[in-house]
Amino acid sequence: MTLCVNGATDSFLRPKRSLEEEQKEKTFGVNKHFKPNEVQPTDANYKDDIMPSDASILCSRLGLNNKCQNYLETLTTKQKKHHNYLYYIVKFWEKIENDIQYDSSERLCKNLVSLGFTDIGAEAIAKNIPSELIDLQKPSYWAERYLENIFVSNPLLSDNPRYPYSETTTDRFFKEKILTENREEPNSDVPSFNINMLNCTSESSGNTKLVKDYLKKVQEEDKDSVLLYHGTTHNNAESILTCGITIGNGKDGQDLSSGDGFYLSEKLDDANKWSRAARGEKNAILVFKIKKDLIDASKENGLDLTKDEKKWQRTVKLCRTQYCDQKARKDLLKGITFLRGHMCLNPLDVVQEKDNPKGFGTSEIHICIRDEDYAVKFGSLENICCAIFY
Repeated sequence: MTLCVNGATDSFLRPKRSLEEEQKEKTFGVNKHFKPNEVQPTDANYKDDIMPSDASILCSRLGLNNKCQNYLETLTTKQKKHHNYLYYIVKFWEKIENDIQYDSSERLCKNLVSLGFTDIGAEAIAKNIPSELIDLQKPSYWAERYLENIFVSNPLLSDNPRYPYSETTTDRFFKEKILTENREEPNSDVPSFNINMLNCTSESSGNTKLVKDYLKKVQEEDKDSVLLYHGTTHNNAESILTCGITIGNGKDGQDLSSGDGFYLSEKLDDANKWSRAARGEKNAILVFKIKKDLIDASKENGLDLTKDEKKWQRTVKLCRTQYCDQKARKDLLKGITFLRGHMCLNPLDVVQEKDNPKGFGTSEIHICIRDEDYAVKFGSLENICCAIFY
């Protein structure tokens, strides 16, 4: 007779297993939670007297090499309780990145290996990045994006649902009530807004048409507004909806900011392209419907760089070098609420002072919100046209 408590057999009645059996159970217990297209094969060779650590299993599944594993295994229990592994992996990259000489002539995969990925892990990242975007960011940017997505979408590392809202309602628009109580909302007297949402099971032609037809109708009904698009993760989209836009969570050394900007595209396809890069299938697009006056640089103390190449070059140099010239920062950016400018096509050369920024007048245009008060006005729930989750 077998006794069970809450469906589990009492441990003292289980037959004693060998260490090798326990090793395999632990490792393959981890493996079964990962999806084949997101992870790398685990080395199934075991030493007789070694139980694989959490760090070794995690690094194996994420495609990270021994350098990163060795660093994670030095973490104390207290450190691991304070932050998750992703935080420390990024810290590891920050420690070694200054000593890495990135070469734009090298394939992305080689540079990712220098960061601590295996060859297979590097390929898993690179395959999801359009070739025209690869050199527009440092390898660590793509690497962090890739791991951020796995840490929030993989069932082993997160209990997030497939979609953050009405998970079973797919491939058709629905409305979701979003409360204003947790955000700094200009319409604070309004307790909630109904936001249009769409959970896409795929980017099929049907869903693409559904989205474009809906946005076309919105634009036709309101000629005094423009649509702007922010590509992000499911978690970040949910955070923006419930808590508002946060300026200080931006990446360092970007075209129009360094750690203090919120970016939008003027075209849906551009936002979707950037949102999917290195993340793969699970991404989100927030569509903002903004009155033209609110995005008028002359009326809102913004800075439109699309007609001034010299100022655009100075601004890109300043931001890509992480504000190393504080006088230029004061001259160019003090009091500016938002910037509008072309995307720099050679950021690595700019950072290494090999060339001036290129892309003016030819590359896609993006908008960067830099001011907290302006972000509150811009990010009002009243201005959110819809949220699309892929």
